[in-house]
Amino acid sequence: MPQARSLNPAQLPLLGIATVLALMLAVLTLWPRTGSSSSFDQRCESWDAAASAAVAGLVGDRSALAEAHLGDALFRLKRARKHCRYGFVALARLDYDALVGDRYNFGR
Repeated sequence: MPQARSLNPAQLPLLGIATVLALMLAVLTLWPRTGSSSSFDQRCESWDAAASAAVAGLVGDRSALAEAHLGDALFRLKRARKHCRYGFVALARLDYDALVGDRYNFGR
């Protein structure tokens, strides 16, 4: 039968200190950085404004068809913004064109 090992009373403070240090390290590594090097590309500004207006039009529409397309439109907008932050303007343009084009302008 294996023996169960327990901590000595002198080891408990060391275990507490190690736990606190591990938690502090985890918090510091997961803390969001405010000085992020990725910035929004200026070429995307006007496209983003037009695409945001198109998505806002979908949000205001209460039809079932608009609700079905809303998830895709939000996904495309988020992806386009991410591409603009990382400098992939050509890829962002594809999503912005899909948002601003006739794809989501049904019934208007």
